[in-house]
Amino acid sequence: MSVTAEKPTGAASIRSFRVDIPDEALEDLRRRIGAMRWPDKQTVDVLPSMPGYGHFNKVEKGGHFAGREEPQLFATEIWAAFRSVR
Repeated sequence: MSVTAEKPTGAASIRSFRVDIPDEALEDLRRRIGAMRWPDKQTVDVLPSMPGYGHFNKVEKGGHFAGREEPQLFATEIWAAFRSVR
């Protein structure tokens, strides 16, 4: 597999690139996907739901990186979650 890219010309420019994947690798991928055993709809429908216990709390601060943005609040929430399973 090889990847080539053009050098960007401006600060906000988009670089185009090309990926060369051998036909044998693509054929192997198609074969493996075709041979995969997918679950039937009935099996998926009878999977158990999540248990009704545990800790869930929506906080007003923090975000995707809550441990970095609000470390004390994040630690408090982690401790509270483990307290509920003791």
